[in-house]
Amino acid sequence: MNINFIKYLSTLIGITTCLHILPQYHIIGEVLLENNETLISGDVLAYNIADSSFINGGTIVNGKFDLFPIEEEYIILKIRSSETLDFYQNVSNVTGSLMIDLGKLL
Repeated sequence: MNINFIKYLSTLIGITTCLHILPQYHIIGEVLLENNETLISGDVLAYNIADSSFINGGTIVNGKFDLFPIEEEYIILKIRSSETLDFYQNVSNVTGSLMIDLGKLL
């Protein structure tokens, strides 16, 4: 085998292994409207706080969401729905929790 191919393959395996050991966590919560009614549907989007790049997204169903996987310690969470104005929430996971429960968001 070519030595350059072996070096390339070893590097690729090393990078892939490192990517899989990064801690991943869930962000869960419930979204309510100002009158305490459940937000029927919408989107929940996670952005990198450093450069605003998109990380992950999910849906809000009957007010609840579970966003996974998230690896970054600091993110901006955006709640988007046709029922209300966009809402932003900073989220940090400096303790390395496997789940962050934001509770009820108005």
